[in-house]
Amino acid sequence: MNEHEKTVIVTCSRQKAEAINKLAVEGLFAGRRPIATLEGEIDINPANYDEGGFREDRAIATPDPK
Repeated sequence: MNEHEKTVIVTCSRQKAEAINKLAVEGLFAGRRPIATLEGEIDINPANYDEGGFREDRAIATPDPK
């Protein structure tokens, strides 16, 4: 990823996107411990969007647990 900064990876499912994201984190931060791990899918909560993009005026919110 560091050698090809403009690479775009497209997946057809949320499961495959999650797998790619995990691989990217492993590649970029190998050997480091996370400061925190947040559970949830912030991209499916409509409260996080404003006019077609992520809101920048407040903290993002995770979906309410069911």
